[in-house]
Amino acid sequence: MQLELVPRFEYGLTVPHFRSADGGVIALAGADEIHLRSDVRIDIGDGLAEARFEVGSGVRHGFVLQHRPAFGREPGNLPAAQTLLNETIAGWTS
Repeated sequence: MQLELVPRFEYGLTVPHFRSADGGVIALAGADEIHLRSDVRIDIGDGLAEARFEVGSGVRHGFVLQHRPAFGREPGNLPAAQTLLNETIAGWTS
């Protein structure tokens, strides 16, 4: 499989700067940033992040995408992708 993240901020006018982060990558543009985390390796290209990976029978990979202000506060710790998925499903079915 392949994942490509090609974010454009400010109505497509700003190409973000990518950097590696714990368990993923961060894309920074002006006052905004997004953090993509996963259990698969994410590579940084020219204005994009991408991952290429195999998925076999019974294998699951999680991806978590978080938007936050780029300055003024430290990012919070996000739960694992499966925990977030379970919470979302519980909310939809309640």
